[in-house]
Amino acid sequence: MNSQETDYQARRIPLVFTGNAKEYFNIWIINILFTIVTLGVYYAWAKVRNHRYFYNHTYVDNSSFDYLANPKTLLKGWAIAVAVFLIYNLLNAYLPIATIPFAILFMFLLPWVVLKSLMFRAKNTAFRSIRFQFDKPYGEAWLAYVGIAILIPFTLGMIIPYMIYRQKQFYVDGHRYGTALFRYTGQSNRFYGIYLKTSLFAILIGSMIAMLMALASSSMFFDPNAMTSPSMINNAEPSPGLPPLMFSALFASIILFNLFLVSYLQAHIFNIVMNHAQLENMHFESTMNPWTMVWIYISNTFAIVVSLGLLVPWSRIRLARYRASCVTLIANSELDEFVAKQVKEQNALGEELGEIFDLDIGL
Repeated sequence: MNSQETDYQARRIPLVFTGNAKEYFNIWIINILFTIVTLGVYYAWAKVRNHRYFYNHTYVDNSSFDYLANPKTLLKGWAIAVAVFLIYNLLNAYLPIATIPFAILFMFLLPWVVLKSLMFRAKNTAFRSIRFQFDKPYGEAWLAYVGIAILIPFTLGMIIPYMIYRQKQFYVDGHRYGTALFRYTGQSNRFYGIYLKTSLFAILIGSMIAMLMALASSSMFFDPNAMTSPSMINNAEPSPGLPPLMFSALFASIILFNLFLVSYLQAHIFNIVMNHAQLENMHFESTMNPWTMVWIYISNTFAIVVSLGLLVPWSRIRLARYRASCVTLIANSELDEFVAKQVKEQNALGEELGEIFDLDIGL
């Protein structure tokens, strides 16, 4: 680090999202209508329009991101995914024994798909005209997404936090901006801590749900007209209106329970990853509140259900705005100088060869 960088006072640059729900609704509804009319073919163009809107409204130091993907390339990946899905279902219906080698093949294909998807997304993401890149060997992808997962049954699930840690490390360390490398500095023990905490919450809330459902099925919810005498209590029958009510309550409880676990866990993992990600002499800070994320996920789901899906755009904008508001880039040198350095070094390397087989299957 030179003396100029040493004397530079770290600058905090917040991530800003400027998307508007009304504006995005127009894009969203047109995407849906065109996708239906074209029997899914427009899906690739819809995905590009969707990504570009969110990228172009996400700012760092008054500059937004760009999404440069070609819809035709996305359509190719989508077609491959659909073809594989149809082949698997046909084999499962008419030749079930063939699904075994198919599953084995998938174990080796999955890491390749992950790699190609990450490479595609990174290459088609740019900031101030400098593209991101992703570069990791197949072996590391196989270990992070398949090799460790094989051990889950033998460790009774205890290896899951370590698997998530390796996947996040693989993701961050594989990216670069221009010629600058990202680096992940976190340790696996942080993932074990948050998974333990989430598991305790899950046991507590799960026990409460089970207790409430047990009470709901007890005699205290029988027809009150049958409770007028001890002899009638023995012959009491459940009210015919209760089973649907109990089923609805159970279904809603399960949904809320899953929303809580997903949002609470994701918020903590997001903080862990962002707070341990570095880009040369810059690093990130995330202050996402897990309980705020729980509220956003649950209230968004309720709004979508009540509006019959019409509030999906509002929900996505709301979530994106909160996520962006939690992230800050801490730069130990001028961002303009850093970007200019990437332009100079990237131009010196010359034009890189394109991928022989671009692919994005939507992982």
